[in-house]
Amino acid sequence: MRLQDIRRIAVVGSGTMGPGIAQSFAKHGYQVSVCDTRPQALQTARSVMSANLTTLSRHGLVETTEIEAIENRVVFTTSLEDAVREADFVVECVTENREVKRAVFQQLDGMCARNAIFASNTSYLNIFELVPEERLPNTVITHWFAPAHILPLVEVVREAHTSEQTEKVVVELLRAIDKVPVVMKKYVPGHAINRILRIIGREVFFLLDNGYITAEQLDLAVKASIAPRMLLLGVVQRYDFTGLD
Repeated sequence: MRLQDIRRIAVVGSGTMGPGIAQSFAKHGYQVSVCDTRPQALQTARSVMSANLTTLSRHGLVETTEIEAIENRVVFTTSLEDAVREADFVVECVTENREVKRAVFQQLDGMCARNAIFASNTSYLNIFELVPEERLPNTVITHWFAPAHILPLVEVVREAHTSEQTEKVVVELLRAIDKVPVVMKKYVPGHAINRILRIIGREVFFLLDNGYITAEQLDLAVKASIAPRMLLLGVVQRYDFTGLD
């Protein structure tokens, strides 16, 4: 699979992340199918995507004249088979339940083209244990961050069976839709950013629960110090500036 071979995207699951992911691909010209077994969830996803585009146009980030074309590139369906039959790239973002995801991937295995790429949006689960073995060379985790149509980062997690070509194509695809893909060379629960957020969260609630500082003062402290510094230096390069001796 090459980047130019990817024309159709399927998003399986239309909850919190699905609409933003679908919108991101549709905005850049891809035909997208969004699948969910719940008709009401699909209706909500359609409304969310429409509201997102209206908001972006209000701020000059999407031309008003483009909205109809973007929306027309997205099809909503309750049929998994219809959604993925011609898909070259399938984004799984169903509930964070091992057996639910395993069942979805078993279904996808019987419906998708053999060279289709599977990309799970899981936050913590080891998807490589749930995908049929013969699909592993074409499988990665692509962990998006909410709101998916705004935040640029997508963590791309591979494992030993993932082919170099699959990694390359996924990174190219995400860059083509103006995302910032960051590759993790092997799976670890929580990937990179959620692990860092868990550590920060632990200390935040320790300080608040023990009355050391108010929530307002803590937020002010972060906004006036490490938050702007992280925009420039991240968390690793900062050590080069403070000394590693």
